[in-house]
Amino acid sequence: MAKHMNKYFHPVSKVQPGDLVFANGITSLCELFGYAIGELGDGILISRSSYQAFPADFGAKAKIKCVFVPSKGIDCFSLSIVDRYEKTLLDAKANGTKIRALLLCNHNPLGRCYPLVIVMALMQLCQKYYLHLLADEVYALSVFLSVFDAASPAVPFTSVFAFDSSPYISPQYLYVVYGLSKDFVAGGLRLGCLYSGNTELLNAISAVGQFAWSGSLNQLFAAEMLEDEEWLNAFLDKSRVVLKERYEICSAMLDGHGIEYQKGVNAGFSVG
Repeated sequence: MAKHMNKYFHPVSKVQPGDLVFANGITSLCELFGYAIGELGDGILISRSSYQAFPADFGAKAKIKCVFVPSKGIDCFSLSIVDRYEKTLLDAKANGTKIRALLLCNHNPLGRCYPLVIVMALMQLCQKYYLHLLADEVYALSVFLSVFDAASPAVPFTSVFAFDSSPYISPQYLYVVYGLSKDFVAGGLRLGCLYSGNTELLNAISAVGQFAWSGSLNQLFAAEMLEDEEWLNAFLDKSRVVLKERYEICSAMLDGHGIEYQKGVNAGFSVG
């Protein structure tokens, strides 16, 4: 997996195997992350719209509260969203909820990618308030070249690995989760990983991670796919082509019926 990330995520510093912990999917990793960073009733900031299962992922057992950041009336891919994050954090604090982390989901379900300046600004916000930043990059390799929306050009995806983030956030506060369910269309292949430069947090997750181990067959299948670079390149190339084709078909249908939708989509299978 470290080799896979080093090839496709273009990190400025190589990902080492020791920087990763594994579990039977990102759902379990979110739960384990919640156990490691907070106490009962603490919060994690998540912008709306969001993946519907996050409240259960963080809250069912770890009891970390999802505190949602409203985006009504603004472009949530502009710097205005950073102000909303900060206001929501301060409001939560005033109401007795200690915010421990911020989830950057880039981006499910809206299918657009955050401009790099927004990612940097959110990192600075986390550093200002000593928040952990968890980047969910499970759709990282499902970004296609969108030329259909010429008037609203799509923003390319940039992994938090792919630039020097140290001027914006301490490496101790930065995390990435990744798995095989989306890019590999393999929701039943229960395997995900969490990256961190925070050794203490990785040790804390590993200490309770035995309850969320991935099965040996899952690990074997994943290794076979990741090590077959010829197949992997062909699969990912075809995936991006098909995603682009399907998006253009869907967009043309909506345009033909005069139905409004969010332009600039270039990631995953979403039409906003």
